Amino acid sequence: MTETDLIDRLMKARRTLDANAQLHADVDDALDAIEDAAKEIERLTAALRYEQHQLNRIGTHGVNCWKWGPQHYECARRKIEDLEGAALVYEQHLSQKKVRDGTVLDR
Repeated sequence: MTETDLIDRLMKARRTLDANAQLHADVDDALDAIEDAAKEIERLTAALRYEQHQLNRIGTHGVNCWKWGPQHYECARRKIEDLEGAALVYEQHLSQKKVRDGTVLDR
């Protein structure tokens, strides 16, 4: 085997190693993408389960259903948001009244 043949074989081996290293990196990237996709599928499946659960409960709501228990958590959350909004409106109204009357209320 001549020196040139040996150099050619070493160059081919180097190219093969480089190609294998790139292939390995590509496989690692693909595996990472698959893992990320699996996590996203799991998240979306849980969200869909929750939405389907909520949609199936449409007929069980009524006036003040937020009092009926844990199945009406979302209803209670909306009621709290409504009450917070009403409290804010009341507080603004009260502060405007204090300014008009010139009174100061102790808290």
